Amino acid sequence: MKKSFWIAFWVVVFVTGPLFGEENPFRAPADRSVDIQHLKLELEVFLSEKRIVGAEELSLRMRRPVRTLRLNAVDHEVQSVQVLEAGDERPRALPFDNTGTELVIDFGRLLPRGTACQLTIRYQVRAPRSGLHFFGPTEAEPDVPLMVWSQGEAESNRYWFPCLDHPNERQTTELIVTVPDGFEVVSNGVLVSRRKLPDQQKVRFHWKQTRPHVAYLVSLVVGKFAVGRDTWRGRPVLYYVPPERAADIERTFGRTVEMLEFFSRRFGIEYPWEKYAQVVVEQFVMGGMENTSATTLHYRVMHDERAIQDSSPDGLIAHELAHQWWGDLVTCKDWSHLWL
Repeated sequence: MKKSFWIAFWVVVFVTGPLFGEENPFRAPADRSVDIQHLKLELEVFLSEKRIVGAEELSLRMRRPVRTLRLNAVDHEVQSVQVLEAGDERPRALPFDNTGTELVIDFGRLLPRGTACQLTIRYQVRAPRSGLHFFGPTEAEPDVPLMVWSQGEAESNRYWFPCLDHPNERQTTELIVTVPDGFEVVSNGVLVSRRKLPDQQKVRFHWKQTRPHVAYLVSLVVGKFAVGRDTWRGRPVLYYVPPERAADIERTFGRTVEMLEFFSRRFGIEYPWEKYAQVVVEQFVMGGMENTSATTLHYRVMHDERAIQDSSPDGLIAHELAHQWWGDLVTCKDWSHLWL
Protein backbone atom coordinates (compact mmCIF):
# COMPACT_ATOMS: atom_id res chain seq x y z
CA MET A 1 0.00 0.00 0.00
CA LYS A 2 2.80 2.40 0.93
CA LYS A 3 4.61 1.70 -2.33
CA SER A 4 1.39 2.25 -4.31
CA PHE A 5 0.83 5.58 -2.57
CA TRP A 6 4.26 6.91 -3.50
CA ILE A 7 3.90 5.73 -7.10
CA ALA A 8 0.57 7.58 -7.37
CA PHE A 9 2.07 10.65 -5.67
CA TRP A 10 4.98 10.95 -8.10
CA VAL A 11 2.72 10.36 -11.10
CA VAL A 12 0.64 13.38 -10.05
CA VAL A 13 3.78 15.45 -9.45
CA PHE A 14 5.29 14.68 -12.85
CA VAL A 15 2.04 15.17 -14.75
CA THR A 16 1.05 18.44 -13.14
CA GLY A 17 4.50 19.71 -12.21
CA PRO A 18 5.07 21.85 -15.34
CA LEU A 19 1.97 23.85 -14.45
CA PHE A 20 3.06 24.56 -10.87
CA GLY A 21 5.72 26.95 -12.08
CA GLU A 22 3.31 29.06 -14.11
CA GLU A 23 1.82 32.27 -12.85
CA ASN A 24 -1.83 31.68 -11.85
CA PRO A 25 -1.65 27.99 -12.84
CA PHE A 26 -5.24 27.09 -11.96
CA ARG A 27 -7.45 29.48 -13.84
CA ALA A 28 -11.18 29.28 -14.31
CA PRO A 29 -12.34 28.23 -17.80
CA ALA A 30 -11.54 30.89 -20.36
CA ASP A 31 -14.32 33.25 -21.38
CA ARG A 32 -15.64 32.27 -24.81
CA SER A 33 -17.11 35.26 -26.61
CA VAL A 34 -16.82 33.41 -29.93
CA ASP A 35 -17.02 29.81 -31.06
CA ILE A 36 -14.14 28.84 -33.35
CA GLN A 37 -15.68 26.24 -35.60
CA HIS A 38 -12.74 25.59 -37.93
CA LEU A 39 -9.04 26.51 -37.89
CA LYS A 40 -7.06 26.26 -41.12
CA LEU A 41 -3.32 26.87 -41.38
CA GLU A 42 -1.46 27.28 -44.68
CA LEU A 43 2.23 27.39 -43.83
CA GLU A 44 5.64 27.08 -45.39
CA VAL A 45 8.34 25.73 -43.09
CA PHE A 46 11.93 26.92 -43.47
CA LEU A 47 13.82 24.38 -41.41
CA SER A 48 17.32 25.85 -41.46
CA GLU A 49 16.00 29.34 -40.71
CA LYS A 50 13.71 28.10 -37.91
CA ARG A 51 10.86 30.03 -39.43
CA ILE A 52 7.26 29.53 -40.57
CA VAL A 53 5.35 31.85 -42.92
CA GLY A 54 1.74 31.69 -43.95
CA ALA A 55 -1.89 32.40 -43.21
CA GLU A 56 -4.54 31.23 -40.81
CA GLU A 57 -8.27 31.13 -41.52
CA LEU A 58 -10.65 31.01 -38.57
CA SER A 59 -14.34 30.29 -39.08
CA LEU A 60 -16.17 31.98 -36.19
CA ARG A 61 -19.63 32.41 -34.78
CA MET A 62 -20.36 35.05 -32.14
CA ARG A 63 -21.65 33.62 -28.86
CA ARG A 64 -22.68 37.11 -27.74
CA PRO A 65 -22.35 40.64 -29.22
CA VAL A 66 -18.64 41.17 -29.93
CA ARG A 67 -16.61 44.13 -31.15
CA THR A 68 -13.11 43.07 -30.06
CA LEU A 69 -11.58 39.60 -30.29
CA ARG A 70 -8.47 38.63 -28.34
CA LEU A 71 -6.46 35.66 -29.61
CA ASN A 72 -3.46 34.10 -27.91
CA ALA A 73 -0.43 34.76 -30.14
CA VAL A 74 3.10 35.06 -28.75
CA ASP A 75 5.88 36.77 -30.75
CA HIS A 76 4.00 36.65 -34.06
CA GLU A 77 4.88 39.07 -36.84
CA VAL A 78 1.39 39.85 -38.16
CA GLN A 79 1.12 41.46 -41.59
CA SER A 80 -2.65 41.74 -41.94
CA VAL A 81 -6.05 40.69 -40.64
CA GLN A 82 -9.16 40.49 -42.83
CA VAL A 83 -12.75 39.48 -42.17
CA LEU A 84 -15.38 38.08 -44.51
CA GLU A 85 -18.86 38.15 -43.04
CA ALA A 86 -21.68 35.93 -44.25
CA GLY A 87 -23.29 37.58 -47.27
CA ASP A 88 -20.31 39.82 -48.09
CA GLU A 89 -18.70 39.56 -51.52
CA ARG A 90 -15.19 40.48 -50.45
CA PRO A 91 -13.23 40.67 -47.20
CA ARG A 92 -12.41 43.92 -45.44
CA ALA A 93 -9.20 44.78 -43.61
CA LEU A 94 -9.38 45.08 -39.84
CA PRO A 95 -7.24 47.12 -37.45
CA PHE A 96 -5.38 45.07 -34.87
CA ASP A 97 -3.01 45.44 -31.96
CA ASN A 98 -0.20 42.90 -31.71
CA THR A 99 0.88 43.04 -28.05
CA GLY A 100 3.47 40.28 -28.22
CA THR A 101 1.28 37.89 -26.25
CA GLU A 102 -2.13 38.59 -27.81
CA LEU A 103 -3.56 39.57 -31.16
CA VAL A 104 -6.37 42.05 -30.42
CA ILE A 105 -8.69 42.45 -33.41
CA ASP A 106 -11.21 45.28 -33.77
CA PHE A 107 -14.24 44.40 -35.93
CA GLY A 108 -15.08 48.11 -36.22
CA ARG A 109 -18.63 47.58 -35.00
CA LEU A 110 -20.55 45.38 -32.62
CA LEU A 111 -21.25 42.02 -34.29
CA PRO A 112 -24.54 40.56 -33.01
CA ARG A 113 -24.79 37.19 -31.34
CA GLY A 114 -24.92 34.44 -33.96
CA THR A 115 -22.96 36.39 -36.59
CA ALA A 116 -20.76 34.08 -38.68
CA CYS A 117 -17.53 35.27 -40.25
CA GLN A 118 -14.13 34.14 -41.46
CA LEU A 119 -10.91 35.77 -40.30
CA THR A 120 -7.71 35.57 -42.34
CA ILE A 121 -4.48 36.35 -40.50
CA ARG A 122 -1.21 36.59 -42.42
CA TYR A 123 1.84 36.20 -40.23
CA GLN A 124 5.22 34.65 -39.64
CA VAL A 125 7.08 33.33 -36.61
CA ARG A 126 10.86 33.16 -36.24
CA ALA A 127 12.60 30.76 -33.84
CA PRO A 128 9.64 30.38 -31.48
CA ARG A 129 10.55 30.16 -27.81
CA SER A 130 8.11 27.32 -27.21
CA GLY A 131 5.39 25.31 -28.93
CA LEU A 132 7.26 24.58 -32.17
CA HIS A 133 10.78 23.19 -31.86
CA PHE A 134 13.40 23.20 -34.62
CA PHE A 135 16.40 20.87 -34.72
CA GLY A 136 19.33 20.46 -37.07
CA PRO A 137 23.09 19.91 -37.23
CA THR A 138 25.38 22.15 -35.20
CA GLU A 139 29.14 22.21 -34.62
CA ALA A 140 28.62 20.40 -31.34
CA GLU A 141 26.09 17.92 -32.79
CA PRO A 142 26.71 17.61 -36.53
CA ASP A 143 24.62 14.45 -36.91
CA VAL A 144 21.29 15.87 -35.68
CA PRO A 145 18.84 15.74 -38.61
CA LEU A 146 16.69 18.67 -39.68
CA MET A 147 13.37 18.27 -37.93
CA VAL A 148 10.46 20.26 -36.52
CA TRP A 149 7.93 19.11 -33.95
CA SER A 150 5.23 20.83 -31.93
CA GLN A 151 4.35 20.40 -28.27
CA GLY A 152 1.20 22.28 -27.30
CA GLU A 153 0.30 21.08 -23.83
CA ALA A 154 -0.55 23.01 -21.78
CA GLU A 155 -0.69 26.42 -23.54
CA SER A 156 2.24 26.51 -25.97
CA ASN A 157 0.67 26.24 -29.43
CA ARG A 158 0.00 30.00 -29.14
CA TYR A 159 3.71 30.38 -29.93
CA TRP A 160 3.23 29.25 -33.54
CA PHE A 161 -0.37 30.02 -34.49
CA PRO A 162 -3.05 32.43 -33.19
CA CYS A 163 -5.75 30.61 -31.27
CA LEU A 164 -7.93 30.45 -28.20
CA ASP A 165 -5.36 28.34 -26.39
CA HIS A 166 -7.65 26.92 -23.72
CA PRO A 167 -9.05 23.41 -23.25
CA ASN A 168 -12.70 24.56 -23.27
CA GLU A 169 -12.59 25.60 -26.96
CA ARG A 170 -12.90 22.84 -29.58
CA GLN A 171 -12.66 23.20 -33.34
CA THR A 172 -11.99 21.15 -36.43
CA THR A 173 -8.55 21.81 -37.91
CA GLU A 174 -6.73 21.70 -41.21
CA LEU A 175 -3.02 22.06 -41.98
CA ILE A 176 -1.65 22.67 -45.47
CA VAL A 177 2.13 22.67 -45.11
CA THR A 178 4.88 23.17 -47.69
CA VAL A 179 8.34 21.71 -47.03
CA PRO A 180 11.44 20.80 -49.07
CA ASP A 181 11.08 17.65 -51.15
CA GLY A 182 12.24 14.58 -49.27
CA PHE A 183 10.61 15.60 -45.99
CA GLU A 184 7.41 14.20 -44.52
CA VAL A 185 4.72 16.23 -42.74
CA VAL A 186 2.53 14.58 -40.10
CA SER A 187 -0.50 16.21 -38.51
CA ASN A 188 -3.96 15.46 -37.16
CA GLY A 189 -6.69 13.72 -39.12
CA VAL A 190 -6.47 12.26 -42.60
CA LEU A 191 -3.97 13.01 -45.34
CA VAL A 192 -6.09 14.64 -48.05
CA SER A 193 -3.23 15.11 -50.50
CA ARG A 194 0.53 15.07 -50.96
CA ARG A 195 1.60 17.06 -54.01
CA LYS A 196 4.92 18.03 -55.52
CA LEU A 197 5.00 21.66 -56.55
CA PRO A 198 5.94 22.65 -60.11
CA ASP A 199 9.54 23.51 -59.22
CA GLN A 200 9.96 19.87 -58.03
CA GLN A 201 11.93 21.01 -55.01
CA LYS A 202 9.01 21.42 -52.61
CA VAL A 203 6.09 19.25 -51.59
CA ARG A 204 2.77 20.27 -50.04
CA PHE A 205 0.88 18.13 -47.53
CA HIS A 206 -2.79 18.65 -46.70
CA TRP A 207 -4.05 17.15 -43.43
CA LYS A 208 -7.64 17.56 -42.22
CA GLN A 209 -9.16 16.80 -38.80
CA THR A 210 -12.94 16.56 -39.18
CA ARG A 211 -13.89 15.96 -35.55
CA PRO A 212 -13.43 18.90 -33.15
CA HIS A 213 -10.54 18.90 -30.70
CA VAL A 214 -8.71 21.46 -28.58
CA ALA A 215 -5.88 23.75 -29.68
CA TYR A 216 -3.15 22.20 -27.54
CA LEU A 217 -3.59 18.89 -29.39
CA VAL A 218 -2.89 20.38 -32.84
CA SER A 219 0.30 18.72 -34.08
CA LEU A 220 2.90 19.49 -36.72
CA VAL A 221 5.94 17.27 -37.31
CA VAL A 222 8.36 17.71 -40.22
CA GLY A 223 11.25 15.34 -40.82
CA LYS A 224 12.70 12.48 -42.83
CA PHE A 225 11.12 9.19 -41.81
CA ALA A 226 10.71 5.56 -42.68
CA VAL A 227 6.98 4.81 -42.57
CA GLY A 228 5.40 1.56 -41.43
CA ARG A 229 1.74 0.86 -42.20
CA ASP A 230 -1.00 -1.22 -40.61
CA THR A 231 -4.79 -1.00 -40.65
CA TRP A 232 -7.41 -1.42 -37.94
CA ARG A 233 -11.10 -1.71 -38.86
CA GLY A 234 -10.28 -0.06 -42.18
CA ARG A 235 -8.39 2.89 -40.68
CA PRO A 236 -4.72 3.67 -41.30
CA VAL A 237 -2.29 2.90 -38.48
CA LEU A 238 1.04 4.56 -39.23
CA TYR A 239 4.52 4.48 -37.71
CA TYR A 240 6.99 7.26 -38.56
CA VAL A 241 10.52 6.47 -37.36
CA PRO A 242 14.08 7.61 -38.13
CA PRO A 243 15.14 5.90 -41.38
CA GLU A 244 17.96 4.00 -39.65
CA ARG A 245 15.43 2.40 -37.25
CA ALA A 246 13.08 0.99 -39.89
CA ALA A 247 14.00 -2.57 -38.92
CA ASP A 248 12.69 -1.94 -35.40
CA ILE A 249 9.15 -0.85 -36.36
CA GLU A 250 7.49 -4.22 -35.88
CA ARG A 251 9.44 -4.95 -32.70
CA THR A 252 8.48 -1.61 -31.18
CA PHE A 253 4.93 -1.03 -32.43
CA GLY A 254 3.77 -4.54 -33.25
CA ARG A 255 1.00 -4.61 -30.62
CA THR A 256 -0.61 -1.27 -31.55
CA VAL A 257 -3.48 -2.82 -33.52
CA GLU A 258 -4.16 -5.23 -30.65
CA MET A 259 -4.23 -2.26 -28.24
CA LEU A 260 -6.69 -0.35 -30.43
CA GLU A 261 -9.02 -3.34 -30.33
CA PHE A 262 -8.58 -3.85 -26.59
CA PHE A 263 -9.27 -0.24 -25.60
CA SER A 264 -12.23 0.07 -27.98
CA ARG A 265 -13.84 -2.97 -26.36
CA ARG A 266 -12.85 -2.08 -22.80
CA PHE A 267 -14.07 1.54 -22.99
CA GLY A 268 -17.18 0.66 -24.97
CA ILE A 269 -16.34 3.44 -27.44
CA GLU A 270 -14.69 2.67 -30.75
CA TYR A 271 -11.42 4.51 -31.34
CA PRO A 272 -12.81 7.95 -32.28
CA TRP A 273 -10.37 9.35 -34.86
CA GLU A 274 -9.77 8.86 -38.59
CA LYS A 275 -6.32 7.32 -38.26
CA TYR A 276 -3.68 6.60 -35.66
CA ALA A 277 -0.10 7.66 -36.23
CA GLN A 278 2.89 7.39 -33.93
CA VAL A 279 5.80 9.69 -34.77
CA VAL A 280 9.27 9.22 -33.28
CA VAL A 281 11.22 12.48 -33.02
CA GLU A 282 14.56 13.86 -31.88
CA GLN A 283 15.01 15.17 -28.33
CA PHE A 284 11.34 15.16 -27.36
CA VAL A 285 10.62 16.82 -24.01
CA MET A 286 8.82 13.80 -22.51
CA GLY A 287 8.12 10.16 -23.24
CA GLY A 288 5.16 10.92 -25.46
CA MET A 289 2.29 13.30 -26.23
CA GLU A 290 -1.18 12.20 -27.29
CA ASN A 291 -1.84 14.74 -30.05
CA THR A 292 -5.16 13.88 -31.65
CA SER A 293 -4.72 10.87 -33.97
CA ALA A 294 -0.96 11.60 -34.15
CA THR A 295 1.00 10.74 -31.01
CA THR A 296 4.53 12.13 -30.76
CA LEU A 297 7.10 9.85 -29.07
CA HIS A 298 10.67 10.22 -27.80
CA TYR A 299 13.19 8.32 -29.92
CA ARG A 300 14.04 6.13 -26.94
CA VAL A 301 10.75 4.30 -27.49
CA MET A 302 12.51 2.42 -30.29
CA HIS A 303 13.72 -1.04 -29.22
CA ASP A 304 16.28 -3.07 -31.11
CA GLU A 305 16.78 -6.81 -30.68
CA ARG A 306 18.99 -6.32 -27.61
CA ALA A 307 16.90 -3.67 -25.82
CA ILE A 308 13.71 -5.71 -26.14
CA GLN A 309 15.31 -8.38 -23.93
CA ASP A 310 15.40 -5.98 -20.98
CA SER A 311 12.39 -3.70 -21.41
CA SER A 312 9.20 -3.19 -23.39
CA PRO A 313 7.78 -0.11 -25.13
CA ASP A 314 4.23 -1.39 -24.67
CA GLY A 315 3.52 0.59 -21.48
CA LEU A 316 4.30 3.97 -23.05
CA ILE A 317 2.54 3.11 -26.30
CA ALA A 318 -0.60 1.95 -24.47
CA HIS A 319 -0.54 5.00 -22.18
CA GLU A 320 -0.50 7.50 -25.05
CA LEU A 321 -3.09 5.52 -27.00
CA ALA A 322 -5.49 5.52 -24.01
CA HIS A 323 -5.26 9.32 -23.98
CA GLN A 324 -6.90 9.38 -27.43
CA TRP A 325 -10.11 8.70 -25.49
CA TRP A 326 -9.31 10.27 -22.10
CA GLY A 327 -7.65 13.58 -22.88
CA ASP A 328 -8.54 14.01 -26.56
CA LEU A 329 -12.13 12.82 -27.00
CA VAL A 330 -12.88 13.84 -23.40
CA THR A 331 -10.84 16.89 -22.36
CA CYS A 332 -10.63 18.81 -19.09
CA LYS A 333 -12.65 22.04 -19.09
CA ASP A 334 -9.84 23.92 -17.37
CA TRP A 335 -6.33 23.09 -16.18
CA SER A 336 -7.32 22.59 -12.54
CA HIS A 337 -8.75 19.25 -13.73
CA LEU A 338 -5.59 18.14 -15.54
CA TRP A 339 -4.77 15.61 -12.82
CA LEU A 340 -7.90 13.65 -13.72
